[in-house]
Amino acid sequence: TLLGGQWAVLVTDFVQFIILCLAVLVLFPLAIYAVGGFGELVARSPEGFFKLLSPPYGVFDLIMFCVIISISYNATWGLVQKYNCVATETDARKVAIIMGVLSIIGPVIFFIPAMAARVLLPELINTPDGSKFAYVAMCLKLLPAGIMGLMVAGMFSATMSTLGNDYNVLSGVLTKDFYGKVIRPDADEKRLILWGRINTAIIGGITIFFAIGINYVEGFNLYDIMVKYPQATMEPLLLQRNSPLPA
Repeated sequence: TLLGGQWAVLVTDFVQFIILCLAVLVLFPLAIYAVGGFGELVARSPEGFFKLLSPPYGVFDLIMFCVIISISYNATWGLVQKYNCVATETDARKVAIIMGVLSIIGPVIFFIPAMAARVLLPELINTPDGSKFAYVAMCLKLLPAGIMGLMVAGMFSATMSTLGNDYNVLSGVLTKDFYGKVIRPDADEKRLILWGRINTAIIGGITIFFAIGINYVEGFNLYDIMVKYPQATMEPLLLQRNSPLPA
């Protein structure tokens, strides 16, 4: 991300996708076979396990979730830039269609092994927070050592991929919109690239600092930081767009 920018992130994303798919596509049939098939999974699961909605969530919550996800996937900077990387609008539409299809197929392949843990590893699921480790436990139980290594590498890579996209976006905003327009309007492309890399390194360092430090601060958790506190910066969006005050 620091040296190659968005192109490096895209190439890395593709390679990581292939690696993760290899491991996931091996785990999925192994989990189905171990539990005795789909029918056995349904029969041995607790009552109501496959219900789409359960208290305290209802239809309204499902609708709002779909609305939020739709807005997020069409407005999140890290995702939008992937549409901007293709040559034409037609290509961008194809990217969106492929993502939509994979979003339907993917959850089945990803979630079934974790759901099978309810049957195969009940002692884990019944412990506090045990469900959080269901997928990893199924990997350890069913995957060969070599494939397990691919799975671990893929999980770490997926995390780094998400961070790499956001680093590029934030660095681009700081470099083009702040440094290039406010501090050095006369900066050439070479200087902008240099400061883009510097900003990427700074953003990455801040992220690492908060990721480590949050564990040592009582009364704070990741949910509070990522959801609650950023809301304080949203109010200016309600003001007139053409006014400099919202900025």
